[in-house]
Amino acid sequence: MTRWRPNTTNLRLLLLGALGGSVWACGGQTEDCTNGDPACADGSNASGGNPAGGSNTDGATGGTSSGGTLSTPVSAPGCTDPVHRTEGVETGTFSCAEGYVHRAVATTCPNNLPRPETVDLPSDGAVVVDECTTDAECPERADCVAKITIGCPGGPAQVRICVPGCVEDSDCAENELCLCGTDIGTCVTTSPIAGCKSDADCGSGLMCLQNSETGDVTYPQFACQLPADECDSASDCGDPSQFQCKLWPDESGRVCGPVPTCGRPFLIEDEARKAEPITSPDWLTASAEIRLTDLQVPTDPTLREKLAAHWTEIGLMEHASVAAFARFTLQLLSLGAPFDLVDASQRAALDEVRHAELAFALASRYAGHSIGPGPLPLTGALDASSVEAILRTTVREGCVGETRAALEASCAADTCEDPTVRSVLRTIAADEARHAELAWRVVRFIVTAHPEMATVLVEEFGFLEHQEKQLATGEPAIERNRFGMLGPESLERCHGEAYRDVIAPCARTLLALAAAA
Repeated sequence: MTRWRPNTTNLRLLLLGALGGSVWACGGQTEDCTNGDPACADGSNASGGNPAGGSNTDGATGGTSSGGTLSTPVSAPGCTDPVHRTEGVETGTFSCAEGYVHRAVATTCPNNLPRPETVDLPSDGAVVVDECTTDAECPERADCVAKITIGCPGGPAQVRICVPGCVEDSDCAENELCLCGTDIGTCVTTSPIAGCKSDADCGSGLMCLQNSETGDVTYPQFACQLPADECDSASDCGDPSQFQCKLWPDESGRVCGPVPTCGRPFLIEDEARKAEPITSPDWLTASAEIRLTDLQVPTDPTLREKLAAHWTEIGLMEHASVAAFARFTLQLLSLGAPFDLVDASQRAALDEVRHAELAFALASRYAGHSIGPGPLPLTGALDASSVEAILRTTVREGCVGETRAALEASCAADTCEDPTVRSVLRTIAADEARHAELAWRVVRFIVTAHPEMATVLVEEFGFLEHQEKQLATGEPAIERNRFGMLGPESLERCHGEAYRDVIAPCARTLLALAAAA
C-alpha cells in the first residue's frame, strides 16, 4: 500500500477539511485559478501598501545620523557595505550586506501620509471589509492597504483596511521600536535578550542590529552586539543548512548551533524549552534498533558528527513535543473539549515518543555512543491557561509548527537516498500532518465556542504573514542528499511553500468562517 504523503496539495486539503472549509478548499488552485495568478494570491500583490518595515531581508550598518545632510555610512565588523535604508532620507538606520538592519540612532521617521492617490482593490472579487479608499479616511499615521484574504473558487475575497504606522519609538510598545520606511515607520520587535533601540543602548563600539533570534523565535529582532558573540549571521557558522547563529538565554553571546527540524515546540513565554543531551541508553529501544538495522553510517568522521548533532537536535525537539501534547491535553480538558479532540491529543503524544525514540537511535548510531535527553525544565509550563493563551499557543505550536514540520520531513524524505532514514522521515511526516490537522480543528473549536477570540486569530496570522512573506518561493535545483538533511535553498523553499500553499489558505478560510459565524 502506498503511504499517504503530506505534500502541499494533500496537506492543504486535509487541513481545509478539518476546518469544514470545502467552500474554499482550492486554497489558490482550481481549474480557473492556479498558483501564481494575481487574482488568487494571498496578499503578495496588494496595492497601496507600505513597503517598508520589519522585513526579514532588511539589513543595516555603519554611521550615525544627525539630520540634514545625509551621513556617509561606514563599514564595521558585523555590518559591511552599509547603505541608507530609506533612499535619500536620513533615518539613522542602514542596510548591511549581511542582510540585516543597523540602527545607529533613533530619529523621527518621515510621514508622507496621507497619500493623495486612491487605493484600488486587487481584483473584482467580493469585498469582506472595506474601511477606506484613501489614506485620508484612516486615523492619523495609518495608511490604507488593500489585499486578498480568501482564495478561490468563486473569486477572491479581499479587504481594504487601515494599517497603523509610527514616526517615533514612543508610538510603539515598550518592547518595540519604530523602523522608518518610505512613507511612514513600522513598529518592530526588540529582543528580550540584550534588546536595543539604538547604538547608545549598547557598549562602546558595539552596534544595535536586527539579527537576533532567541529560543524558538525565527524572525529577526533588534539586539546589541555582545563581546562574546561567536557569529553575526548563519554565514559565519559554516554550512547554513546545518548550523544557525542564535542568542540563547543561557549564553553570553550569539553562538552557532545545529539547525532544528521544525516540529511542535514546547513554548513557555515564547521560549522553546527542551532538555539538554546526555550520554544515556534510556531512550535506545529494541524496536528502534530493529528499524535501523540497515542504516548506512558514513566513514567520514566530520559528516558523522554533523549527522549525530542533527538527529540529537531533532530528538530533543520531539522529546519536548511530548510535553507540549501533555499540556495540550490538559488545556483541552479545561476548555470542555469533546472526546475526539482529547483522544487525538493523547495519541499524538505517543507519536512524539516514537519520533524521539527513532531520532535518538539515529543520533547514537552516527555518534558511536548512547545519546538521550536529560531533564526537561517545566517551570511556568501551566501558567498561561486563559482561552486566549491556549489559542495563541495552539496556533504557534500546532497550526504553524506542525504544518511546517510535516512538510519539512516530507521534503527531507523526498531527497534522502538512505532508505532507512527515508522511512523514518516519512513516518514523522505522516504523523505530523495528523497533528497539524488536530491543531486546526482545535482552533476552529475554540473560535466557535468563543467568537470574541476571532481578533486573536487576526493578530496571530497577520504577524505570520509579515514575517513569512519574505521566504523564497522560487524553484531552486533539487538538492539530492544521502542522509535526509535539507540544504539551505531546499529548506527555505519548503518553509515558503508551507506558508504560501498551506498555512495562508487555511488561515484565510478560518478567518472567513469566524467572520461569518
